[in-house]
Amino acid sequence: MSSDRHPTSKTDTNKDGYTSGVEQVTNQGGWSIHFQHVPSGHGVFFEAFLTSFQDAFRSAWSEEDVYGRMDPIATFQNTKRTITFGFDVLAESGLQAEANTHKFQHLSSFLYPAYEISKENGTKTLAAPPLIKIKFANLIQNAANAGSKTGTSPLEAGLIGYVDGFSYTPKLEMGFVPEAYGVFHPIIYSVDVNFKVLHSHDLGWDASKKKWIGAQAFPNATGAKAINANVEGEKWIAPINLKVSEKEKPATQQDTPGKAKTKVKMGEEDALLNRMKL
Repeated sequence: MSSDRHPTSKTDTNKDGYTSGVEQVTNQGGWSIHFQHVPSGHGVFFEAFLTSFQDAFRSAWSEEDVYGRMDPIATFQNTKRTITFGFDVLAESGLQAEANTHKFQHLSSFLYPAYEISKENGTKTLAAPPLIKIKFANLIQNAANAGSKTGTSPLEAGLIGYVDGFSYTPKLEMGFVPEAYGVFHPIIYSVDVNFKVLHSHDLGWDASKKKWIGAQAFPNATGAKAINANVEGEKWIAPINLKVSEKEKPATQQDTPGKAKTKVKMGEEDALLNRMKL
């Protein structure tokens, strides 16, 4: 399970005396998941043995039913993003198993807030909520920093949000490594994360310029191919202007002579737009 021994190697991130195959993959490809507790600045990382991953975007609308209208009046509220993922934490030695247990100590502590503690009587006052930054390659990143010098920094390029819980599940069938009497560390344990994203950059479109105003690397690209650039093979189509009247139509847009024409009364388009609460 191990590779060449390098006691002083910089790739021996687990400090167990040798560079393992796991550490080689992590260091060569950046295949690791980084967590940072925003209030304290403390961080911890894990090799990314992913078992599941989902990046979900959900738009919230409120609907109002109106008598005689088949479709409800829909009012847009927001679009939320939730990233759920799971990964296994593997030990290739006894020392690494101990280190992995210590890593989850850090991770679990990140769910707790920061307090201001009075020097006089020790009274604790809530100072900051337990916001967390997560960075995992380009799959979880602050898109505003992608492609920049800080885009490769796990902590500076982390995506900020909050986690509603971590689960710690040792794989019992793989066994444990004893450290001392009554102290055991799992060879493999699983972690599940449900991450609610709080973006630190704008999201949306400029209504007049028809341009994306958010990060061009959003959500998981590098920014080399921006959202404002057309997708290959597709053409940009100007939005239909519903307020153009029959008199304002260019000659090329007039109805073909001899064909039936549906007349639309002036003002009907505006009335339709006003009924949709955007």
